Amino acid sequence: MHLRLLTVAIFLTVLTSAVGVAQASTAQQDFFTAALQKDKKVTKTVKSTLTSGVAFVDPTNLFADVTGDGKADAIVFVESGSVNGALALYVFTTDGGKSDQLRVVYRSQTLQRATARVSGTALVIRQPIWGAGDDPCCALKYRLATYRWNAKHKTMERTAVREVAAGVPGA
Repeated sequence: MHLRLLTVAIFLTVLTSAVGVAQASTAQQDFFTAALQKDKKVTKTVKSTLTSGVAFVDPTNLFADVTGDGKADAIVFVESGSVNGALALYVFTTDGGKSDQLRVVYRSQTLQRATARVSGTALVIRQPIWGAGDDPCCALKYRLATYRWNAKHKTMERTAVREVAAGVPGA
């Protein structure tokens, strides 16, 4: 009987994870969702997936000083909640603006299974490059794009792109 209950519990856990059962969002998620909805440069696709609940602002955003102004900036992912993973990434900052108003200075709105890390003040975005025969979970190659703050243009600019094999340190 205990084994049967355990099996049912595991099944329900997997089912609710796979279906993406709506859970209460955090204040941080609500804040960034509203900010993205107001931003005129966020695509209609991203906005509609957020509105419909197909996607959501990741509750575990990165906070790091990528602009070099001594204040944390927010690296915000929009997640699908499915195997597609991260669909979009935004960098919010107050640096370089006319006021202390938080605003988006970088948008990548056509991602799939992307991850990001910060190294110093560099933002490194990792995206899989699937080849013929690769499993959806496990690409054999990845594209690493490095972005740095350009104070003159007040935006994040790509400074390097490289492809690396899966399993290579930094991949």
